[in-house]
Amino acid sequence: MSDKLLTVLLILLSIASLAKAQARGRITLRQEPVASAGDSRIAEELFPPMLAGLRRSKVEFTGSGTGYVAAAEYTDGLRLELRKGGAMASPQQLRALAEHYKNRPTREGDVGYERPVLIQGYQSLEIYVSYSGLRLCNIILGDVGQLSINSRLTEDIFRKAISELDLKGLEKKLKAKP
Repeated sequence: MSDKLLTVLLILLSIASLAKAQARGRITLRQEPVASAGDSRIAEELFPPMLAGLRRSKVEFTGSGTGYVAAAEYTDGLRLELRKGGAMASPQQLRALAEHYKNRPTREGDVGYERPVLIQGYQSLEIYVSYSGLRLCNIILGDVGQLSINSRLTEDIFRKAISELDLKGLEKKLKAKP
């Protein structure tokens, strides 16, 4: 499977979690207006040029009136994708998703694991698929956005890349930008 397809699967997992919370009456979905942010310069400002010795090779940006997705690809297949605003990333949905991750049981087996973790104080869900070597991490950045990280790098390099991210700084940038 491609990394982009697996990122889509992680997003679908998040959407399914939100749908369950909505069905239980914990949240209601609504869109909050967010100004369209322009072009890929936004992504360049959000993601560092180097992570764990890997050089940023590409940035992407897609904006709309209700939110945006900024992405960065690094050499050796590391991909970061940041979502702000929109129907699935409103403050209420992000708080509900963080709570869902916090209460989610750890699952481990022959094909990998799925476990809730705290990364720099942010609630996250980490997934590892052993047969493909894919590592995924979805980090809820307070009530302003989600950062998804995926790659087939070794665990050491993957964790180093995550640890080098300034998540508090990223959250501040998200709050400051429309």
